[in-house]
Amino acid sequence: MVINKFFDYTGMSLTDEYFLNPEESITARTMVYNLVKKYCNTKPLKDIREVINDLKSILGSNQHMNNKKVALLHYHDVESGALSLTFSEFAAHFEGIIEFLSGQEIVLFQIEGDFGICFEAEEYNYLRTVWGI
Repeated sequence: MVINKFFDYTGMSLTDEYFLNPEESITARTMVYNLVKKYCNTKPLKDIREVINDLKSILGSNQHMNNKKVALLHYHDVESGALSLTFSEFAAHFEGIIEFLSGQEIVLFQIEGDFGICFEAEEYNYLRTVWGI
């Protein structure tokens, strides 16, 4: 299900190698949200357009990380595993990935936790937390 839906939104074909196992995903989710609490440098954004513009800026200014492996949490990651792709793959397809996430939180991070980008969806806005970049 995730593979087909992801392809529909991004045109990117996924294989099993693009997924963390569910246990790794749960551990990573816990780590990331602990880091979000730790860094607590949130910035409110009004709507998805602001999120997209902010994310474009972050991606554009961090092209030196293009070959780094990152994980992307999504609404089925507990069953299928979080997506694992390169920073450049995310950057090339991020608008389709945002559509794939269907208004859910956008959580992209290096597995070791060295850097991350989190846009938490709230009732009327998004909260952005960024660390390590």
